[in-house]
Amino acid sequence: MTGHSLFDAGPVTIFLPLFWAMLAVCVVLWIALPFGVFGVKKRLDRIIGLLENQRQGAPRSEGSGEPSGTPGSGTFESLRRELTRLRQDISVQSLAGGRADLWLTSSLRRIRIAEIRQREGGVELELNLNRLSASAASLRPESALARIEERLSGHPGLRVLSDRKGYSLVVRVDSEGEAAIPVLASVLQSEILNILPA
Repeated sequence: MTGHSLFDAGPVTIFLPLFWAMLAVCVVLWIALPFGVFGVKKRLDRIIGLLENQRQGAPRSEGSGEPSGTPGSGTFESLRRELTRLRQDISVQSLAGGRADLWLTSSLRRIRIAEIRQREGGVELELNLNRLSASAASLRPESALARIEERLSGHPGLRVLSDRKGYSLVVRVDSEGEAAIPVLASVLQSEILNILPA
């Protein structure tokens, strides 16, 4: 009696272990498939929900990059107009979601001055004084922040929220603070905009 080799049994026996391995992989993938599909579906549903909420939260007028018809849109427009009136070289780039960036175009470069964000019940204006001080050597973020806070304190409807660590100035303008927007613009002009290069 002689020993038989696996190769003598024929091609079916050779590919049988490979077939069982592929079958096992297919069974595992078939079991895991619903979990993967429903996980992706849940993520897509969440993204769609977030996009719809953002769209409903800040409806846009047709052909315009500016918010309209939402609470605080009048304050948003007043603040935007008042700040662009301060210097001829300030331009506005309207963004989605009730936001706009203010840019200063100097002879050397384009500087992002501030961002205006529409919020429930008002508007927020944010300036990064550290970044602006890189464009104007005479602008000292800490002292400018202290002077702005002092000059704006006591005005109804204006709240200064500042981050001293990053020298980020955020001014919240509530609906009753719309009348104080010229005061805010005047303070920003004297403390920051007049210092920035032309």
